[in-house]
Amino acid sequence: MPRHSLRMQVMPWPLNTIRAAIVVLTLFALVFGWSDMLRSMDQTEAATVERARHQARGQAKAVGELVQARLDSLDLAIRSVRAAVSDGHAAIERQTRLALQDMPSNFVLQLFIIDHDGYLSYSSLGPSPRNYLGDRDYYARLAHAEDDILVVSEPVLGRLTQRWSIQVARAIRDNGVFAGVVSIAVSVETWAETLAQLEPGRRDTLTLVGRDGELLMRSLSGPEHYGKQLRLRRDFIDQPALMEGDYLAESVADGVSRIFGWSRLSSGLVMVSGLALDDVLAPVRKAREQGITRGVFLSIFFLLAVSGLLYALARSAQVMRRLAVREARTRNLVDNMAEGIMVVDDAMRIVASNPALCEISGHTEEVLHGASPAMLCGETTAADDLLALLDVEGEDMRGGDFVGMRPDGARYIAHARVTRMSSDEGGRHKRLVLVADVTESRREADDIWRRANFDMLTGLPNRALLLDRLERMILHARREGSEVIALFVDLDLFKPINDRFGHAFGDRLLCQVARRLEQLFRSEDTVGRLGGDEFVVLIPASPARDLAGQSAQKLVDRLSEPFEIDGEVVSISASVGVAFYPRDAETPADLIAEADAAMYRAKHAGRATWRA
Repeated sequence: MPRHSLRMQVMPWPLNTIRAAIVVLTLFALVFGWSDMLRSMDQTEAATVERARHQARGQAKAVGELVQARLDSLDLAIRSVRAAVSDGHAAIERQTRLALQDMPSNFVLQLFIIDHDGYLSYSSLGPSPRNYLGDRDYYARLAHAEDDILVVSEPVLGRLTQRWSIQVARAIRDNGVFAGVVSIAVSVETWAETLAQLEPGRRDTLTLVGRDGELLMRSLSGPEHYGKQLRLRRDFIDQPALMEGDYLAESVADGVSRIFGWSRLSSGLVMVSGLALDDVLAPVRKAREQGITRGVFLSIFFLLAVSGLLYALARSAQVMRRLAVREARTRNLVDNMAEGIMVVDDAMRIVASNPALCEISGHTEEVLHGASPAMLCGETTAADDLLALLDVEGEDMRGGDFVGMRPDGARYIAHARVTRMSSDEGGRHKRLVLVADVTESRREADDIWRRANFDMLTGLPNRALLLDRLERMILHARREGSEVIALFVDLDLFKPINDRFGHAFGDRLLCQVARRLEQLFRSEDTVGRLGGDEFVVLIPASPARDLAGQSAQKLVDRLSEPFEIDGEVVSISASVGVAFYPRDAETPADLIAEADAAMYRAKHAGRATWRA
């Protein structure tokens, strides 16, 4: 920033007048300096809280997508077992084993069926006493529901397991008449422990809340809080149309003040992420204490300097040197700030900058001075975004992200906060811009999104992303009057190979299968992995009949060709089930379930074939 020299001239005024003027100016400088420093500290604290609000909302959304993906997988398991009810006990047993084989250990306590009279008729735990469960709230909701809905219950203490669990359930209907309930009991303890592993801090929380505000699970709570209704009214309870938000409140569970961000799941449940306020503000408060301490020492020093001036006005040169030291310290404070600073004039030219901005942008102070702020973005269209951000009318602060480019071509993501400074004597305004490099934090958010939407082994879309893309394909097909093909692929003879050569060999085989599937289909098609040795291919088509048969047979033929892994040549095959939208189903989950059922018909027909 430009450096200004101060010249003092001794005026032939009375000494008392000069002293009085110096005292008044000193008091004004101290009051202004302290008020400005405290206001800056308050702004920093407010900005920190605002960033924490964004972080809490982002955490809630990312974790909520993981929870919803888990609920979708549970729902798919329930649907598959429900489809087998009419085929008898053996079919139920077989489908239950298939549905639960890829579920995490200790996550599912049991899968069970309640008959139309409210008595337990089947449990994955084996034969059990004739237990009456018709008094459970989730059973009553499903018995009286007109639509085929998925119910997620509040935590209950299992009568067979004697463990706290959440029931994920759907009704069984026979020709439209209620015939019972299929439910999966999910361990609250295991799920809460899983959520606790995703918390950024030891006092931060992740809470799953029901549709009516009841507490389903909380990462830092025990059974004493299960099922409790939230005391305070919240937007996600009062305004069911809202999808996300945040608030600051004292936790009803442990009395800790937190910044809460929430996101509504597609199932209607709400994921709430709570960041402990004291932990969020700890660095800011430490910096405030250090700043106040430095301010006290600087104020004392300033007062001593002024006292010296009052004691010996003749030493004007010494006073000027002390003022120069003070200016140098102020410059040093600006130069050592972690955030980049630039001042932009009305002509959109940079008139001042600090070393932090030079480090972020890769340009020297000499190059930046007099240049357009667009230089920070290189020869990219992102410059328009930055210039639009700088076009402030009032004096209120505004902020936003832009993509920068350094002279070596390296890109970075920066967050800029802009405020318009007071006008000078000519009525011209300047803009003060604070720039922070947020590349790493944005990269972490992208990584969380990828882990939530892609299979970690094969790199293919996972169940959550598959269902999302299928929903988009169905919406497009509904508008265009076209169809969507769903191919459900289950590998034949994979388990013997996995048992013989080991899981690492089996994982490499699954990766080769994934690559073959990607090579077989178009860029507009979606190839994904549900889990284990199950894959799904989604194809938008019009018409779809001939294309489906050709694609399914081509897939069966290609996967029947031998695979070579680590010098070993192995052979497998695939059973493929085909389902069509809108002929077979109108929702993503139902379409996948229909394709799954068709796959089992292909497997029963002798494997290495396909059925629709």
